[in-house]
Amino acid sequence: MWISEGFVHGTSRNLEEIGKDYFVKLIHRNLIEPDINYVDQVVCNMHDVVRSFARYLARNEALVAQNKQTGISEKMDSQKFFRLSLEIRASESDELEWYSLQAQTSLRTLLSVGPIKIKPGDSFLAFSNLRTLHVEDANFDALVESLNQLKHLRYLSIEGTNTSRLPENISKMKFLQYISLLGCNSLVNLPNSIVSCNA
Repeated sequence: MWISEGFVHGTSRNLEEIGKDYFVKLIHRNLIEPDINYVDQVVCNMHDVVRSFARYLARNEALVAQNKQTGISEKMDSQKFFRLSLEIRASESDELEWYSLQAQTSLRTLLSVGPIKIKPGDSFLAFSNLRTLHVEDANFDALVESLNQLKHLRYLSIEGTNTSRLPENISKMKFLQYISLLGCNSLVNLPNSIVSCNA
């Protein structure tokens, strides 16, 4: 995700190595701490003071909302964010609706975990600046055809969604570097165009 956000600089061949080096340095400086429940260190924790400081610095450009936190809709209506992280664990009647995110036209990163109400006709049209998209445990199939509207997308993770297909012309997404389809049990096959080679 750091690479897709533009936080890691270098040649395209060594970006992952540089990113791993940043990660190790953050651990050594005690700014993040790997969760011992995950052997591969994919999950880390932050000290409360570091987290509070980071949230303070990013208060005007990022919103992190978990569960039934009050005022999410009001914040999204009154302010434009570059990064939005939503973790919703609510009953179906309390689901966040996709159209409520449409006002966030400046988004570069959207992380959504949990039920979000996506209806036929919903699309990515409003998110022309999006570079990182992670949607988990949602009804994503209605949005698949509009993925090509994300011209700058670099990171796509649609884990645990009901996705049954990817758009046939996904190869036209020229900046796309990473795709995760983990837990997409409805996905039957991948489009032939997903792998394009440059000679």
